[in-house]
Amino acid sequence: MQMNRSILFGLLAALALVVPSLAQAPSATTDAGPTVRERPWSDEAVAAFGALPVQESGRVKPFSTWVGFRLFAMNHKRSVRIPEGSGMPDAGEKIDPVRWALDVAFYPEAAREYECFLVQDDDLLDRIGLAVDGKKKRDRYSYLELEPGRARLSELATAARNVDAKARDRIDVYALNLEAALFHYDVIEGFARAAVIRVGANPPESVAKHFTGRNGRGEVPLPEALDALYVGLRELNDVTEGDPRFQAGIADYGRVVESFQVAGSDLFARWMPAFLPPAAESEEWRNSAEVLAAAVKSQEPLPAELVPALEALGAAYAARGDQGAVEQHLGTLSEEARTFAEAQGVQGDLELERSYYRADYFYRALYLFIAAFLFAAIGWILPQVGVLSKLTWILTLGGLGLVVTGVAVRCILLDRPPVATLYETILFITAGAVAACLFAEKVTRYRIALAGATVLGMSGMFLAHKWEVKEAVSQGDTMGGLVAVLNSNFWLATHVTTVTFGYAAGLMAALFGHGYIVARLYHGSRNAGRPLPPGVAKGLRSFGGLVYGTIGFGLVLSVVGTILGGVWANDSWGRFWGWDPKENGALMIVLYQLVIVHARLGGYIKDFGISVLAVVGGGIVAFSWWHVNQLGVGLHSYGFTDGVVRNLLVYYLFVAVFTAASLALYPLLVKKRTAVGTT
Repeated sequence: MQMNRSILFGLLAALALVVPSLAQAPSATTDAGPTVRERPWSDEAVAAFGALPVQESGRVKPFSTWVGFRLFAMNHKRSVRIPEGSGMPDAGEKIDPVRWALDVAFYPEAAREYECFLVQDDDLLDRIGLAVDGKKKRDRYSYLELEPGRARLSELATAARNVDAKARDRIDVYALNLEAALFHYDVIEGFARAAVIRVGANPPESVAKHFTGRNGRGEVPLPEALDALYVGLRELNDVTEGDPRFQAGIADYGRVVESFQVAGSDLFARWMPAFLPPAAESEEWRNSAEVLAAAVKSQEPLPAELVPALEALGAAYAARGDQGAVEQHLGTLSEEARTFAEAQGVQGDLELERSYYRADYFYRALYLFIAAFLFAAIGWILPQVGVLSKLTWILTLGGLGLVVTGVAVRCILLDRPPVATLYETILFITAGAVAACLFAEKVTRYRIALAGATVLGMSGMFLAHKWEVKEAVSQGDTMGGLVAVLNSNFWLATHVTTVTFGYAAGLMAALFGHGYIVARLYHGSRNAGRPLPPGVAKGLRSFGGLVYGTIGFGLVLSVVGTILGGVWANDSWGRFWGWDPKENGALMIVLYQLVIVHARLGGYIKDFGISVLAVVGGGIVAFSWWHVNQLGVGLHSYGFTDGVVRNLLVYYLFVAVFTAASLALYPLLVKKRTAVGTT
């Protein structure tokens, strides 16, 4: 009598169900095996692992990008220090994200001691029942230190998710971020492990004759294990139910099914589709759970293009007791990935993206702008030293060149214009404002605009760095996909670019306005009751003209950009204007700058009044650029981001205090007998 086929099908169904379920719940247990490396990872192994393609957010990216942002979100740094006493050969040294991921995936027991989780406030630890001695209020922790509190953390995060984003307190936000960081750590730890099936060190004879473990732990690469599983189950199909081997075989293979760890990592699910084109009958990419479940259900081999890569990854994990063998298998895996990426036509983009992050354009630009600012400051103290001005020019141009190059590379990678997200507006506005300041300096030659260029460049790159952390936590990347209505290269290149240049001009005017007010009050206090020296008076007139000219330039850009936005809205939503918060913000800038221009033409204000209004205009630009996105309403809302509104309120307060102080000090420090035309 043949074995009841329903039992076999039940086993296969159980196996198929394990695939998608484990894809959502990475295992949190480490495996018996070597705990430390023999030596530091070779550059070749790091390059091979970092080059693996990962499919996420509609594009294929290098693994180095994916893991770099995951570590950045966890640690707020793209490096980890290996603790002393870990047993690693490079203990005490800093390692990059790819080397860290290799340790997490292949030597998890040691990697769990790395302090790679930044806890912003230890009040969170109190809430989840953890007490760690010798730590600061804001400090870094290891996986082992945090693991005992994960159950309580999950409860706290679940409660936080049920609260509206705007109503969450800081601990709620920190809990959600830490829960996500721990999950992604599990994801990385389970990546290579997902490519093997464990049959145990001493499997039953019915299993052992079909499975050949690659090491003493009985770990078999996935494709080989699936083939062996099919053979074993078909063999059982020929055994009669009364045969003692029947019940024993069912029990043995049932344990194999239970130990099936395929797709135990979200990263594994993202990595596999990068090797698989869309199915012929569908344009949607298939993830690992779908592909493997289909293979199990049909008892057919895995897709041929996927097998070599899975064999190499599984072999690398099974060979982790021999680091040289692991690195050799990783090299094979990299070659397989490269072959497939070239066939897909994405290899060039993968290499360009890796070089983009290695170049680190915006961090290096920040350093150049800081150095330029220091030389500019010294130049104001020692104006007779002409070389300081030249060095300021060179460093500022160097910083601008790095920002422009970085933005250009992003355009190539994303195949779209340079401005589509808040992060990209920071980069673009910084580049535009610095370039405009340098042009103004070339015309005026008073070193005022040059100093402004260094301040704007330094501030912009610092803000970009801070916002990159937000993007890493919330989006997982700064090059994510766009919603359909924004995915228009024509309108991104016209409306968005023009409006963004308008923001840059408004911020430049505000910066110059601050500078003019300080300079005017300073010289007014030094020359109270006397006319200003001719050179000072001429310089202030030029400075005031620079503020007014910048406002006029910004007005033209804001008007054109707002009209283009209305045309786009009519094309996309069927109406030119809908009183959306973002539209209202743009209109506020236009109307406010028109008020300044008309007040100046009517003789109601002069240079000092224009500068005061320009300072207030900076707050209006900040409101339109950032604040309306945080209101949570309107078609232009990008969602609430913790901390942004608080920082904006601080800036608004500064603008209010500075404006009030300027208006109060002006009649006290500036007398009517100063030189004509300087007020």
